[in-house]
Amino acid sequence: MLSLALAGCASWSSRSYTALDHLTFLNQALEADARARETLWRDLAGAAPSEHQQLRVALLQSLPHHSGYDAAAARAQLDALAARNPGSRDVAAVASLRLAELGESAECRSEATELRARLARVVDIERRMNQGN
Repeated sequence: MLSLALAGCASWSSRSYTALDHLTFLNQALEADARARETLWRDLAGAAPSEHQQLRVALLQSLPHHSGYDAAAARAQLDALAARNPGSRDVAAVASLRLAELGESAECRSEATELRARLARVVDIERRMNQGN
């Protein structure tokens, strides 16, 4: 009986994660408020290190509003996980997906900054034109 219980614990602790599991975790973290993200971060600190754990840490580090936020470290870890061979294809796929998403976000912020600057120049031109009349 004890051996069955131990076998159950062993299989539970070595659970196999899928891409869907990691995407569900990311979605949960994205929807979480600052307090919930902090709880997720603290829960990850005590878990056994594994490739899946490294992915979850990197995913959470890529999100602001908790004490573990570190975009540069997240990007570096996601890069490493996406390129790791051999490794879990699911981990690599989710890491690549998050990297792509972060890249698109950075491009959008850059574009928005450029558009604000253009708008400011247009407003400045209109002001000068109105002052001349």
